[in-house]
Amino acid sequence: MSRAIVQTGVRALEMCEFPLPEIGDDDGLLAIDACGICGSDWAQYQGEYTWLEYPVIPGHEPVGTVAKVGKNARTGSNTVLVAPVEVGDGAYTGAAAVLRRDVPDGSLAYSEHKQVVREGWVATNRPAIRPEGSGKPPADQHVSPPASTATPVVANDEE
Repeated sequence: MSRAIVQTGVRALEMCEFPLPEIGDDDGLLAIDACGICGSDWAQYQGEYTWLEYPVIPGHEPVGTVAKVGKNARTGSNTVLVAPVEVGDGAYTGAAAVLRRDVPDGSLAYSEHKQVVREGWVATNRPAIRPEGSGKPPADQHVSPPASTATPVVANDEE
Protein backbone atom coordinates (compact mmCIF):
# COMPACT_ATOMS: atom_id res chain seq x y z
CA MET A 1 0.00 0.00 0.00
CA SER A 2 0.95 3.61 -0.53
CA ARG A 3 -0.30 6.78 1.17
CA ALA A 4 -0.88 10.29 -0.16
CA ILE A 5 -2.53 13.51 0.91
CA VAL A 6 -5.58 13.98 -1.31
CA GLN A 7 -7.39 17.27 -1.83
CA THR A 8 -11.07 16.36 -1.76
CA GLY A 9 -12.42 19.91 -2.15
CA VAL A 10 -11.56 23.54 -1.53
CA ARG A 11 -9.36 23.72 1.60
CA ALA A 12 -10.06 20.02 2.34
CA LEU A 13 -7.27 17.43 2.62
CA GLU A 14 -7.38 13.75 3.60
CA MET A 15 -4.71 11.07 4.03
CA CYS A 16 -5.65 8.18 1.74
CA GLU A 17 -4.19 4.75 1.02
CA PHE A 18 -3.81 3.31 -2.46
CA PRO A 19 -2.64 -0.07 -3.74
CA LEU A 20 0.75 0.04 -5.45
CA PRO A 21 0.25 0.08 -9.21
CA GLU A 22 1.40 -2.78 -11.39
CA ILE A 23 4.02 -1.68 -13.89
CA GLY A 24 4.36 -2.78 -17.49
CA ASP A 25 7.49 -3.64 -19.44
CA ASP A 26 8.01 0.01 -20.42
CA ASP A 27 7.18 1.54 -17.03
CA GLY A 28 8.91 2.44 -13.82
CA LEU A 29 7.68 2.97 -10.27
CA LEU A 30 9.02 5.78 -8.10
CA ALA A 31 8.94 5.39 -4.31
CA ILE A 32 8.35 9.01 -3.29
CA ASP A 33 10.21 10.14 -0.18
CA ALA A 34 8.98 13.74 -0.25
CA CYS A 35 7.08 16.07 -2.54
CA GLY A 36 7.43 19.83 -2.78
CA ILE A 37 4.41 22.08 -2.63
CA CYS A 38 4.61 25.34 -4.57
CA GLY A 39 2.49 28.42 -5.19
CA SER A 40 0.24 26.70 -7.69
CA ASP A 41 -0.58 24.03 -5.09
CA TRP A 42 -1.51 26.79 -2.61
CA ALA A 43 -3.79 28.41 -5.21
CA GLN A 44 -5.33 24.99 -5.85
CA TYR A 45 -5.88 24.47 -2.11
CA GLN A 46 -7.52 27.90 -1.80
CA GLY A 47 -9.96 27.06 -4.63
CA GLU A 48 -8.59 29.52 -7.18
CA TYR A 49 -8.69 26.89 -9.95
CA THR A 50 -12.43 26.72 -10.56
CA TRP A 51 -11.94 24.23 -13.42
CA LEU A 52 -10.27 21.66 -11.13
CA GLU A 53 -12.10 18.38 -10.56
CA TYR A 54 -11.67 16.73 -7.16
CA PRO A 55 -10.22 14.53 -5.81
CA VAL A 56 -6.63 15.39 -6.76
CA ILE A 57 -3.22 14.70 -5.23
CA PRO A 58 -1.34 18.00 -4.84
CA GLY A 59 2.37 18.38 -5.47
CA HIS A 60 4.42 18.04 -8.64
CA GLU A 61 7.98 18.20 -7.29
CA PRO A 62 8.61 14.63 -6.10
CA VAL A 63 11.87 13.26 -4.73
CA GLY A 64 12.29 9.53 -4.45
CA THR A 65 13.95 6.32 -5.46
CA VAL A 66 13.21 4.14 -8.46
CA ALA A 67 11.55 1.12 -6.83
CA LYS A 68 10.79 -0.98 -9.93
CA VAL A 69 11.76 -0.81 -13.58
CA GLY A 70 10.11 -2.75 -16.39
CA LYS A 71 12.29 -4.89 -18.65
CA ASN A 72 12.28 -2.31 -21.48
CA ALA A 73 12.73 0.76 -19.28
CA ARG A 74 16.24 2.07 -18.68
CA THR A 75 17.58 4.62 -16.23
CA GLY A 76 21.06 5.40 -15.01
CA SER A 77 22.04 5.25 -11.37
CA ASN A 78 20.80 8.30 -9.43
CA THR A 79 19.01 9.85 -12.39
CA VAL A 80 16.83 12.81 -11.40
CA LEU A 81 13.79 13.65 -13.53
CA VAL A 82 12.60 17.22 -12.92
CA ALA A 83 8.86 16.81 -13.55
CA PRO A 84 7.23 16.87 -15.94
CA VAL A 85 9.70 14.87 -18.04
CA GLU A 86 8.84 12.03 -20.39
CA VAL A 87 11.45 9.41 -21.28
CA GLY A 88 10.65 7.86 -24.67
CA ASP A 89 10.55 4.20 -25.66
CA GLY A 90 13.95 2.54 -25.68
CA ALA A 91 15.67 5.68 -24.34
CA TYR A 92 18.56 5.52 -21.89
CA THR A 93 19.59 8.00 -19.21
CA GLY A 94 23.13 8.41 -17.92
CA ALA A 95 24.20 7.94 -14.32
CA ALA A 96 23.64 10.96 -12.06
CA ALA A 97 21.82 12.82 -14.85
CA VAL A 98 19.50 15.70 -14.00
CA LEU A 99 16.93 15.76 -16.81
CA ARG A 100 14.68 18.77 -17.33
CA ARG A 101 13.47 18.09 -20.89
CA ASP A 102 11.74 15.16 -22.57
CA VAL A 103 13.96 12.40 -23.95
CA PRO A 104 12.83 11.20 -27.41
CA ASP A 105 12.44 7.54 -28.29
CA GLY A 106 15.74 5.71 -28.76
CA SER A 107 17.86 8.56 -27.35
CA LEU A 108 20.59 8.79 -24.74
CA ALA A 109 20.24 11.64 -22.22
CA TYR A 110 22.92 12.67 -19.77
CA SER A 111 24.03 15.85 -18.08
CA GLU A 112 27.50 17.17 -17.52
CA HIS A 113 28.21 19.67 -14.80
CA LYS A 114 31.39 21.37 -13.77
CA GLN A 115 32.28 20.53 -10.18
CA VAL A 116 32.51 23.61 -8.00
CA VAL A 117 34.42 23.56 -4.70
CA ARG A 118 34.12 26.57 -2.42
CA GLU A 119 36.86 26.21 0.15
CA GLY A 120 36.06 27.72 3.54
CA TRP A 121 32.32 28.01 2.77
CA VAL A 122 31.24 26.09 5.88
CA ALA A 123 33.38 28.13 8.26
CA THR A 124 32.12 31.39 6.72
CA ASN A 125 28.44 30.53 6.28
CA ARG A 126 27.73 27.89 8.92
CA PRO A 127 30.34 28.31 11.68
CA ALA A 128 28.12 26.96 14.49
CA ILE A 129 27.26 23.81 12.57
CA ARG A 130 30.73 22.33 12.16
CA PRO A 131 33.29 23.08 14.86
CA GLU A 132 36.87 23.64 13.71
CA GLY A 133 38.41 20.37 12.52
CA SER A 134 35.19 18.38 12.90
CA GLY A 135 33.31 16.68 10.10
CA LYS A 136 30.18 16.37 12.22
CA PRO A 137 27.82 18.82 13.93
CA PRO A 138 27.77 18.97 17.74
CA ALA A 139 25.66 16.13 19.18
CA ASP A 140 23.24 18.54 20.88
CA GLN A 141 22.62 20.74 17.82
CA HIS A 142 19.82 20.31 15.31
CA VAL A 143 21.16 20.88 11.81
CA SER A 144 18.87 22.66 9.36
CA PRO A 145 19.42 24.70 6.20
CA PRO A 146 20.27 28.37 6.61
CA ALA A 147 17.20 30.60 6.72
CA SER A 148 17.95 31.96 3.26
CA THR A 149 17.54 28.52 1.66
CA ALA A 150 14.83 27.04 3.88
CA THR A 151 11.48 26.36 2.22
CA PRO A 152 8.54 27.74 4.21
CA VAL A 153 5.76 25.29 5.04
CA VAL A 154 2.19 26.44 5.56
CA ALA A 155 0.86 24.60 8.59
CA ASN A 156 -2.57 26.20 8.84
CA ASP A 157 -5.07 28.27 6.91
CA GLU A 158 -3.57 31.62 7.86
CA GLU A 159 -1.58 33.54 5.28
